[in-house]
Amino acid sequence: MDIYPIEEYARQKLAGALSSNDWWHTARVRAAAMAIAKAEGGDLEVVEAAALLHDTEVGEEAARSGAVDHAELAAAKSRELLAKLGWPAAKTEAVVHAIDVHRFSKRKAPRTLEAKILRDADRLDAMGAIGTARNFAFGGAMGRELWDPSVAPDAARGREGKFVKGGKGTSSLNHFYEKLLLVKDLLETKTGRQMAGGRHEFMLAFIDQFKREWTGER
Repeated sequence: MDIYPIEEYARQKLAGALSSNDWWHTARVRAAAMAIAKAEGGDLEVVEAAALLHDTEVGEEAARSGAVDHAELAAAKSRELLAKLGWPAAKTEAVVHAIDVHRFSKRKAPRTLEAKILRDADRLDAMGAIGTARNFAFGGAMGRELWDPSVAPDAARGREGKFVKGGKGTSSLNHFYEKLLLVKDLLETKTGRQMAGGRHEFMLAFIDQFKREWTGER
């Protein structure tokens, strides 16, 4: 199947998106997803299309102040797009399912290898140096403090899937404890878990350095 029109659609939809979820995030997720798919034996066409389309409605969710779920909307829009492009129904529905269940906070169960691959690739981009940069970029856009040492992170909420999304009591540093440091234990594929190791260690080292600099120790 021709992937070019899908890529062009994604580029257009993501023009002007926040840097935490822009075209470059999608490009990185595609690269990671394809690497995992090749190692795990996933359907490369389904994985690539799902990766390209998974965040195409983040702008609509933001414009409607969260009144719609961007993953669910992207899944529905992707079904329409792939039908117009002549994709077989089975592959189309595989793409739709992968997009629908990829979102971290929804905790929907993936039924296919391709859905697990997309979810792992998306979560990997929330880790490591890139994940750290995205965290602070998004926090700045949302008006979060870098850190308030008097406010403890609520990791229990993260384990339950009830992630802190902004507002009073939230800081970018706490977001590591409430979500980003939990990611490695939630990955679905062997390849994804292997890719996560160094990224997780980077975040731990970053947090240690951040706190040392915060107190003037370094």
